[in-house]
Amino acid sequence: MNKQAMYEMLKELEKVKASNTTLISVYVAGGKDVGSVLSTLAKEKSLCQNIKSKTTRQEVQSALDQLRVSLQGVMCNMPAAGLALFAGYYV
Repeated sequence: MNKQAMYEMLKELEKVKASNTTLISVYVAGGKDVGSVLSTLAKEKSLCQNIKSKTTRQEVQSALDQLRVSLQGVMCNMPAAGLALFAGYYV
């Protein structure tokens, strides 16, 4: 991805508005073990059971599942520079 495309994507992300609990970002440094990141996401999913709002809890669980699937898809082709993933629900 070139700098211009990255800049445009970041501008689009700035427009997204949602509560802090429903948009999740994961940054994976280059050379980081993806398995440990997947493990952390699994732990976070179990912790989100403590969220009182049923709707928010389901949205967070869905976002975490989306992130896990995305990370599993790039496990073998992890970019050397790292990876930034965004998932969640917004209106």
